[in-house]
Amino acid sequence: MDGKTTARSSAGASAGAAVRAWANAGGRWVWRHALFAVVLAGAIALRALAIAGHPSVLWTGDSIVYLNGSLTLAPSPNRPSGYSLLLWALRPFHSFTAVLTVQAALGVLTGVMVYALVWRTARTRWPRPLAPSPSEGRSPEGAGGVRARVLGWLPACLAVVAAVPVLFDGNQLLLEHLLLSDELFGFLVMAAVAVLLWPPVRSASGGRLLVRVGVAGVLLGCAAVTRMAGVPLIAVVLVAMAVYGRPGRRLFTRTAQRTDGPLDTPVHAPLDGPAHLRSNAGVGGLGESGRRRSAGSGASGRVGRWAGALVGAAVLVGAFVMPVVAYMGWFRANHGEFGMSKHGAVWLYGRTASFADCAQVTERHPDLAVLCPRRPPSDPRVTSPVYAAMYTPDSPFRRLPGGIYGPHSNAPAERFAWTAITAQPLDYARVVIKDTLKTFAPGRSPYPTTWTEAQLHFPAVVNRAFDKPPAARQKRLALIYGGDTARPRIVNPYARWIRHYQAHWYVPGPALAVLLGIGLAGAAVRLLRRGERRSRTEGAAILLPWLTAAALLVIPVATADFDYRYVLPALPLACLAAALAVIPGRRPDPAASAPQSPAVRAERAPQRADGIAAAHRADDIADPDPLV
Repeated sequence: MDGKTTARSSAGASAGAAVRAWANAGGRWVWRHALFAVVLAGAIALRALAIAGHPSVLWTGDSIVYLNGSLTLAPSPNRPSGYSLLLWALRPFHSFTAVLTVQAALGVLTGVMVYALVWRTARTRWPRPLAPSPSEGRSPEGAGGVRARVLGWLPACLAVVAAVPVLFDGNQLLLEHLLLSDELFGFLVMAAVAVLLWPPVRSASGGRLLVRVGVAGVLLGCAAVTRMAGVPLIAVVLVAMAVYGRPGRRLFTRTAQRTDGPLDTPVHAPLDGPAHLRSNAGVGGLGESGRRRSAGSGASGRVGRWAGALVGAAVLVGAFVMPVVAYMGWFRANHGEFGMSKHGAVWLYGRTASFADCAQVTERHPDLAVLCPRRPPSDPRVTSPVYAAMYTPDSPFRRLPGGIYGPHSNAPAERFAWTAITAQPLDYARVVIKDTLKTFAPGRSPYPTTWTEAQLHFPAVVNRAFDKPPAARQKRLALIYGGDTARPRIVNPYARWIRHYQAHWYVPGPALAVLLGIGLAGAAVRLLRRGERRSRTEGAAILLPWLTAAALLVIPVATADFDYRYVLPALPLACLAAALAVIPGRRPDPAASAPQSPAVRAERAPQRADGIAAAHRADDIADPDPLV
């Protein structure tokens, strides 16, 4: 009986210790993220207020295209319809308020991803200030413990600063209310970047890393079938991975560890432990006494790294292609062509309409004279020559049978566009640069038209066009999908508060330029630093969100036209790149390579063992180098 009682007492004590450990861990987690919890609650409350003031979606000219696709489950012949699939999935709710709720959730999750990435990276890069020195002691009541608790908020503070523009931007709030694909597109791109940048645990196998690369590829593929601007992003990610070089080294290292026999046991130093415990951790957590045998040395190592890099790139591209090919098959089943749009070239034609010299175009192709645009537009409300060349009465497409989306428009538009670009490459570059710089202007101009820019603000009055005959088809489809929630409504005073909020609280163009400048400077400093491989990998980790943000700003301008709503998906990535750039890099400790006497090693062995145990208990033992 005494033995059984002792066993039960021991089991109870163990269970109690486990509960206390979980409670302590939960308390530490709440303490770490208490500031962000307050910010997150405010962001959710702000979106609830917006939905209360505007219970239905806001419409633009493209909204009916996506809505029709969700009701017929057929892709649009003019643009990718990935967003229609989301609307189709939400159709059982029979409510546009449900659509608003989901899009608001996507906006909040985008801000959460920015916070999590910055916080995680800061925790792995700032180990030294966050822990007390051995002389201060580790007791919570000591000076070192108090200092560690106070300075432990630094990563959270930086992460909150990075996430606030994403969570509280008034224009972002408006984007979540539009029945358009931009919010879903921005979320998918941010999720792909987050998957690649999230620091993996050091024990992650090559197979698990390939799975992460594949998930990122699928997310990018889904973004590509949501908006055409997502197609070139796969090249941006490949460039960042090539600069980083990590996938090849890591995959080859894992393979070598499985095939070259037993290796020395790695020693993981605690990320927030004293310096003498971290000194032998080295790069990747491998200490001098527990360093792995290098799997990537010599010619065979270089070949292995290249092979691993090619495998990672192949997995990324293959995963990207899967949703794209599936969408193309869906498109072919409905429109008889294996593609994503039957009229993709008309957008590029519109881009060239602002600079094309018809004399040079018709000299090569006389039959294209019919597409020579009229400049400037005759309607003063139309400030974009691209819009004028495509949609106004001045459009040359009105001279073609079927108009801009007729069966005879895409082929001549494609020939006209490429002829103008190849004949006038400098003019094309000038127009792209000029329109891209509109992103960083202090205020907004009525571009591309006065009414399209007005649609990017919360309305003050209900749009009565919904009940007029020209909108009969839109009204019919909206009522089928959303019932009573389809009718435009404005509920004051909530709508008035949100309208005033958007007018005053947003990220202006110059601030976005500063964010991109900080990210570029941080990436350049690290990439140009010679002799430090870790610095290069940190620079490439900054380069990925920076390049993606820059691509999201340039691609729409280069292939179609500038629009203020195209800027918003780049904002989270710009904030992420800037925050990663200001996090100090991890530098190797000179003490790690200094020889130690046997007496010193014997003296530090117990402390090192305690540090190893603490590291395995910590929840932030992650590879300090992100980007899988």
